[in-house]
Amino acid sequence: MKTHSRLNNLLGALAVHLNDSIRDSTAKAAGHDASAPAALVQIGSFTGESLAQLQAALGTTQSATTRVVQRLRDAGLVRTPINAQDGRGVAVQLREAGCAARADILTAREHVLNNALSVLSDDDAAQLLVLLEKMLLHLVPNRAVADVTCRLCDVAACPQDSCPAEPSNRVA
Repeated sequence: MKTHSRLNNLLGALAVHLNDSIRDSTAKAAGHDASAPAALVQIGSFTGESLAQLQAALGTTQSATTRVVQRLRDAGLVRTPINAQDGRGVAVQLREAGCAARADILTAREHVLNNALSVLSDDDAAQLLVLLEKMLLHLVPNRAVADVTCRLCDVAACPQDSCPAEPSNRVA
């Protein structure tokens, strides 16, 4: 493929802008730093997730994940009952306030993305959707990368059975 310097530059600038805007708006909505919004979204999407599963999705160290969960627990957003299956591990769950914060986070993210997409016609948006699906299929090769890539996704808007980042949806 031919190198497209201008396309690369514009795509990079858009990616940085969207990343910064999403990070700032979701942190503000959560009232916590940038890792907390993703943690709340993940915990709400996959209730009862272990700390190890959450760590993998956040792409953080075990100690960083533990600190995020402790801050969220101290803020009354999550609870961490002992895992009933092994009696040792922790299953992280949202409290009512955590569910509300998660909804605010997803709304803030959606607002940023809707603003970016607002300049596109319906046809442009449909074309972009096809291209984004194609790019995600190429860039997300496995479960570990999918979990990190989709850590702030609204699974109701893009369920796993139709998500292009979901490895099980790949055609062999």
